[in-house]
Amino acid sequence: MFRCCRAVAPGMIARGRGKIINVGSMYGKLGVSHYAAYCASKAAADGLTRSLAAEWARHGIQVNCLAPGYMNTDIPRAAMADPKTRERFLSKVPARRLGEPEEAAALAVYLASPASDFMTGQTVYLDGGQTMAW
Repeated sequence: MFRCCRAVAPGMIARGRGKIINVGSMYGKLGVSHYAAYCASKAAADGLTRSLAAEWARHGIQVNCLAPGYMNTDIPRAAMADPKTRERFLSKVPARRLGEPEEAAALAVYLASPASDFMTGQTVYLDGGQTMAW
């Protein structure tokens, strides 16, 4: 993530504008047993986002982080086939459902659009309220 951001920055600085959307996870905010390396890497995405946003804002570059929770993709969908597992996972999500990939895509479009030009250094948790309730 750092290398990718660093690779695109010179062109954005030269143009005086740019949008970087890092992808994190709600696990960057939550401590979860047996996921230490994953949680640490996603917390690092949050810190990197804030640091680069502070450094590059004067160049017209916005750096934000999209941090999804449980999404309706192949791996979670397979785990949710078991009713007990589904209840265990969804009991932690105030919205009581998985997010849809289209919802994450819509947030990415917003972060890439001029509508978010005054937003930088933010991690947006798209998690049905899970990080709020944890």
